[in-house]
Amino acid sequence: MTRYITWRLLQSVPLVFGITVIVFLLVNAIPGSPIRNDSASRGGAVDVERTRELLGLDDPLFTRYFTWIGNVLTGDLGNSYVTHRPVLEEITTRLPSTLSLAAASLLLALVLSVVLGVIAAVRANSIVDHSVGVVSVIGISMPSFWLGLILIMIFSVELNVLPVGGDGPVTGEGGPFASLPYLILPTIAAALSQVAAWTRFVRGQMLEALSCDYVRTARAKGLPEWVVVGKHALRNSMLPMVTLVGLSLPNFFSGALLVEVIFARAGIGRLAYDSAVARDYPVVMGTVLFASVMVVIGNLLADVVSSVVDPRVRVS
Repeated sequence: MTRYITWRLLQSVPLVFGITVIVFLLVNAIPGSPIRNDSASRGGAVDVERTRELLGLDDPLFTRYFTWIGNVLTGDLGNSYVTHRPVLEEITTRLPSTLSLAAASLLLALVLSVVLGVIAAVRANSIVDHSVGVVSVIGISMPSFWLGLILIMIFSVELNVLPVGGDGPVTGEGGPFASLPYLILPTIAAALSQVAAWTRFVRGQMLEALSCDYVRTARAKGLPEWVVVGKHALRNSMLPMVTLVGLSLPNFFSGALLVEVIFARAGIGRLAYDSAVARDYPVVMGTVLFASVMVVIGNLLADVVSSVVDPRVRVS
């Protein structure tokens, strides 16, 4: 297993390298400059040119990229052009907010999709099944940012039962659950699209499992229906779901970008958005590198967990 994981990580190096090259070129192709336009009016054009030279913005693109990638290999992601703080510090500061939102939305999506998918499969072609299908289509078609705005209008503006946005009180103030109300609406907005997609997937896998011979044998033995569905059918249909969850793991981080902007959460998604607007190239590249690593980890976890859950899956 160790040899397999090492080989997969080595295979992922060209992927991450290619992603950073493409994003670096796209970021630098955007009109504008990280140096504010009003810098010329305050300090003059000479100071602007001096600042560009100091930041290395006058160097050719390939020189700037290989300088950046060389620093990354030593653990240095550079400093922000806006806050002048290390990029790694900026990311680690915002990471808890993004992790809490991603974990909560992943848990909610997983629980709801499994429950709804099993119910739809057990009651196939019934009103319940058709209702779940309609809700799933609506959920897939509904953008997370639009849903976030609707949730704010209903629960924050009209009913005034949940906060509009933010991350809640500072750590240590108000108890361990003080920030929980601030997490409810963003979690729902980030999880709904995955719930809709995963529900249809679980339903399909359950229908296939319920038609297998071992399920007919279990029913012929007189086992209770909840044992047949839960222990036999559901357990054997969850292996593809493990792979799907692993591959979808990066979506909870990339999808958090719009949700964090809508709900004003101080997470990595909001950091990436603000940095792109400000042309803060080092922070943009740092967040892209983080997202790329999450893709690699998600794929790797999906393969490893699949081999652990199902003994029939063997890693060569």
